[in-house]
Amino acid sequence: MKGLGLGPLEKTFEVELPDGVVEGSTSLVFNVGGSIQAPQLEHLNGLVRSPYGCGEQNMMNFVPNILVLRYLEARNLTDAEVSVPARTYLETGYQRELTYKRNDGSFSAWGQSDPAGSTWLTAYVIRSFHQAAKFAFIDPNVLTRGLEFLMSRQRPNGEFPELGRVIHNNHGSPLALTSFVLLAFYENEETMSRYQSVISRAVQFVARKVDESNDPYDLALAALALTLAKHQKAEQVLTMLESMAKRNGDQKWWTRSDNSVSNDVEMTGYVLLALLESATSESTDKIVNWLISKRNSNGGFSSSQDTVVGLMALTKYEIQTHSPIGAIDINYTFGNNRRTIQVTPQQETKVQSHPLPSDTRDVSFSSSGRGQVQVQLSYRFNVAAKEKSPSFKLTTMAKKSDNQRLVLDICGEYTPVEASDMGKPTNMALMQIQLPSGYVSDPESFANIQAIAQVKRVESKSQDTEVHIYFEQLRPNDRKCLSVKAILTQQVANLRPSWVRLYDYYVMERSATEFYNVDTSLCDVCEGEDCGSGC
Repeated sequence: MKGLGLGPLEKTFEVELPDGVVEGSTSLVFNVGGSIQAPQLEHLNGLVRSPYGCGEQNMMNFVPNILVLRYLEARNLTDAEVSVPARTYLETGYQRELTYKRNDGSFSAWGQSDPAGSTWLTAYVIRSFHQAAKFAFIDPNVLTRGLEFLMSRQRPNGEFPELGRVIHNNHGSPLALTSFVLLAFYENEETMSRYQSVISRAVQFVARKVDESNDPYDLALAALALTLAKHQKAEQVLTMLESMAKRNGDQKWWTRSDNSVSNDVEMTGYVLLALLESATSESTDKIVNWLISKRNSNGGFSSSQDTVVGLMALTKYEIQTHSPIGAIDINYTFGNNRRTIQVTPQQETKVQSHPLPSDTRDVSFSSSGRGQVQVQLSYRFNVAAKEKSPSFKLTTMAKKSDNQRLVLDICGEYTPVEASDMGKPTNMALMQIQLPSGYVSDPESFANIQAIAQVKRVESKSQDTEVHIYFEQLRPNDRKCLSVKAILTQQVANLRPSWVRLYDYYVMERSATEFYNVDTSLCDVCEGEDCGSGC
């Protein structure tokens, strides 16, 4: 996927396909949005293609709707068609998130079944709930009890430790977590005076710790927290981050050694938020260009946290910098073809999508007119190949227990590839199991899977043709074996291979895919004389 938000009036997108693409599986679409927000506005309920099933991932059903409603309000578009579903999703997400609230007012990935509440998730939820209170009813007692829980966790030196389960390892450092919790207190402005001593101790802790850090993720969060605090060290941290930035043409971003695009999106989003909050005159256009280039065709990113942070930063950017548009013409060429798409002010919230021939390998475009639009070439394809350097060892054996039932015996083991990952566990991990055509999952097998250590949730998806298993985390050399049972509902001959995929939800580069076969033939589906002598 390639995207461009700002900058040059002419550009060429090149299609980069990996080895092993299945013939005939490639599809390409040239998209022009009337604003950076347009893809998000059109795909509110499908921003992320990964499943989401815990207390943190559920916030994907919640936060983007706040951002949409903020944008519509700022642009005086509150009567836009999308505002109704946005409010509905907001209310649904709120009620669902309350099921992860614990008796002490905290939140955790799996609610009351977890041994303790999560400092990080509680801060995230309370911050988001306060943002939503402008657009939907949020119980004030939920906000108060959440902040009281956070206050009770603070140490005398100002640090907020994580005593619950670590959901997302990025927030494991004291500097990152304390900075993140500060965001929740600063969001609740009307209660800041009540918690002033809590906030002051935390700000002092962050200001001390930035001198000891060279981690761009930690510093990005600290920059935002210190900027909100109007602390004198905020500018120093932003200067440090500027020296760490990566640049390529009209793009600028931040990264670190873990080679995770999701993490890059998060830290780059936090830097953009800090710059937008600060009084700096530095242009942020190149940062926005890079973020847009990493979006999927629905407007989100690859997982829940990078989507929330990335969209939060892009929304704030567009609210602060948006200027009214006139008519803009986008002239694009592919092969020997030339087409024109016109964007008018009335199409600000819309995306115009134009399919391209599957053999297209480059698209050039130029623009004329006044204003700002988003141009994106998105392409999808299937790859019939495993990862070159898988991060998990996967084995799958399929066997029929009788003519109507199938048993899949699957084992998975985390085998880190990167040197920096050695000896460390994954974040939350997800195993997705595609059942062969004609089979659906047997829920009676779920109880045995649920009893396995580290398994937190088992569910069927896609009309029971997939099984999703959530692991709290997976440690190196800790092999997990399980059996999934399936029931035959329709005979299908000559089945194609099915797949099992295991990956780290927050660092999707850590993944492994295994294909398996179930032997079938025409003899399995024919009847009587139709079968012939060969059966």
